[in-house]
Amino acid sequence: AFLLSLVLLPVRLFWFFFSPAEAGMLSSVVLIGLFFKFTFLSVLFCARTNANHFALPKAILIF
Repeated sequence: AFLLSLVLLPVRLFWFFFSPAEAGMLSSVVLIGLFFKFTFLSVLFCARTNANHFALPKAILIF
């Protein structure tokens, strides 16, 4: 579920960023800011909770 959310977030960001219906500059900036904040926090959380050392490289490879 964690990896699935990591995969779905860039797709959602891509859809919002390139969708002409919601192509407000402000909304795109807010979405990107929230996305990077969530990504940073989830990578930290993943690195702390998972004992194996492959958690962080996997999370980085997705992006």
